[in-house]
Amino acid sequence: KVPMSDKKIFEEIKRIITTEIGIEEGEISLDSHLENDLGIDSIAFIHITIDLEESFEIKVKDLEWEEIFPRTVGAMESFIKSKLN
Repeated sequence: KVPMSDKKIFEEIKRIITTEIGIEEGEISLDSHLENDLGIDSIAFIHITIDLEESFEIKVKDLEWEEIFPRTVGAMESFIKSKLN
């Protein structure tokens, strides 16, 4: 499996978030807080995590995702990177 660059991981996360909640990719940064800045609620977060698992071909326990929800896009990127390696 070819390692994915941080930029590619971030771009895919942005694509999935914008598709789910309908904001512009330019509004999303690594420092964006999922709930406070982007307005992602628990239902949208579940949809996003399903899309992330499919896109990155990873399987994640719900409890692991729950640790990410109150955090940032950067935390999500780091978490996915750890699952890919």
